[in-house]
Amino acid sequence: MKKLFALLLAMLMCLGCLAACGEDTVDENAPALADAVTYLNSLYKDAAESTPVDYDVVGKIMINSVEFGVTWTVDNEAIAIKESTTAGFYTVDVPDKNDAEMPYVLTATVTDAAGNSESKSFNRSVPVVDTSSIVSNPEADTAYKFYMVQANVGQTLYATHELQDNKYIKSTADAKAAPDFFAEAAEGGFKFYTLIDDAKNYVTGSTVKAEDGKVSKYLNYSAEGTVWTYVADVNAWTTVIDGTEYVVGTYSSYNTFCISESSYITAENTGKTQFPAGLIAKADAESAAPAEGPEVYTNAADIVNAAYALAEDAVLSAGEKYTLTGVITAVNSAYSEQYGNVTVTITVADMADKPIECFRLKGEGADKIQVGDNITVTGIIKNYKGKVEFDAGCTLDAYKTAETIVTEAYALEAGNSLAEKYTLTGVITTVNTPYSEQYGNVTVTIQVGDMADKLIECFRLKGEGADTIKEGDTITVYGELTNYNGKIEFNSGCVLVPAAQTEA
Repeated sequence: MKKLFALLLAMLMCLGCLAACGEDTVDENAPALADAVTYLNSLYKDAAESTPVDYDVVGKIMINSVEFGVTWTVDNEAIAIKESTTAGFYTVDVPDKNDAEMPYVLTATVTDAAGNSESKSFNRSVPVVDTSSIVSNPEADTAYKFYMVQANVGQTLYATHELQDNKYIKSTADAKAAPDFFAEAAEGGFKFYTLIDDAKNYVTGSTVKAEDGKVSKYLNYSAEGTVWTYVADVNAWTTVIDGTEYVVGTYSSYNTFCISESSYITAENTGKTQFPAGLIAKADAESAAPAEGPEVYTNAADIVNAAYALAEDAVLSAGEKYTLTGVITAVNSAYSEQYGNVTVTITVADMADKPIECFRLKGEGADKIQVGDNITVTGIIKNYKGKVEFDAGCTLDAYKTAETIVTEAYALEAGNSLAEKYTLTGVITTVNTPYSEQYGNVTVTIQVGDMADKLIECFRLKGEGADTIKEGDTITVYGELTNYNGKIEFNSGCVLVPAAQTEA
């Protein structure tokens, strides 16, 4: 297409020359310098500002077969611009050890064939980083730790002997608790092993292809292992399985060591969204100051609020698993018979403005749950592209339908309460006391579903909208269910959950 365009352009230029009887002409369709600068800006304006490792930038750009040269400068002497090993690029060489954040300005100067130039600058910074201890050529009979710096969970994690589902290697943040790893030279690279019950067990990457074509990727231990090769520009170890190259490490907010196709990792995203595994000398790992542990929350409201304060793609408490109980407000995807999971959204307590999605929830009863059920979920909580969720792998610990909760409440002996607080939706059958301006509450009775013989009083109900509710309204209430002198009620302290947030 470009050649055709160029040919047509050439013909038009010839005709123009004849028509102009030899006068000088200007190709008005040729890309201008400003176009080249705009294009370059589109390449780098959204690139990550944090640059913990060296990275490449273009040395020229082409627009409609017209070439523009690009040169680069930085305003910090600790950073150098060098010729890249990749033709047509430059390498921005950042320090491999940096004790304090180092902001810098990276400036590109675009030049056209006539020598005209225009510059565009980008703010970048080198974070606190120390890659000086990275081992790319390990020695035999030397103890190392297999590790990764997982920025999304805010920790340096070390490989253990323990496996998860026989597919991933579990991690620990304690370098001293992590086992030692050793290297053996092999054709094309190295094999890594650790001693389990005094026997060599090698780090092994493998894949299994199902009948439907889906490829499952495994990283575990075996008696033979696979050969790993170090790739410098992404600081990663790779292995080839059935003609496809894989990299060991992790990504997103996960804290296990696994493998993924190496095409996913680049010099730009390594250490940012892709977290490759590497080797570090045992002495260096164990002498490093222990990282301050993440804050762990115990109160449900604190957990939800902390989850909503997470940065995008960050994980709560470095992958700590949390358990929350909430009411299902939406079923986002139908139960999958093939994968045995379902995705739903829950509201915890009265926090309807902070819903949490339970992504690919598994467990006994996952095929039965529906809107209005109260469920208990355990898993890792993260911010996935702005959405707060229990990540894939979360489990359904318990579920109760609204009818079950009401029935259990009616089985209570006088003076007793249910052990857990629950959320129920029902229709107001009577307003027992008018809204109190002084105390900000109202007492009503509700009917849940078709259980007209098991009405529940909501005693001194508070919350936004409590002053306007009336008989016939459908409301959602959260609180403790009690048998008070033979009357089943949400006792004082129950709250009205905003109805708009509980619709399916």
